[in-house]
Amino acid sequence: MATPSPVLCTSGIPSLFSLFAVEVNESFFLINFQSVIFHQQSHPAYPWFAQCVTFGFFPTHGHEMAYNLFNIVTMYAAPLLVIVVCYALIIWEISKKTKNARIVDDLGTYCHEGTHCKRPGYVLSGRHAL
Repeated sequence: MATPSPVLCTSGIPSLFSLFAVEVNESFFLINFQSVIFHQQSHPAYPWFAQCVTFGFFPTHGHEMAYNLFNIVTMYAAPLLVIVVCYALIIWEISKKTKNARIVDDLGTYCHEGTHCKRPGYVLSGRHAL
């Protein structure tokens, strides 16, 4: 998880170690799980051709479809959601920081948010109200 101010986070190192420990344990579990599901099987018409498959491991076709759906969600949908949320938060933070920035429109008018916009020539001529 990203924090808006990582430098100000005082408990960063212990949380990093705990996240790393969770990740290592999760990866060992998933690796062992995959090694049980996949097995080598030869093609019936071409016995010399063998490959790793999941056929025959799950009791029903529905279980295999649930496994495949879980893999699709964890490999594609979840990372896409994380990327979209992170970029939305980045854009939100940038827009908050630039809210009071100076804006120049197409006509050359300089504006600050919440103030009256005036043309540069009008300001330079000295005819503007003080």
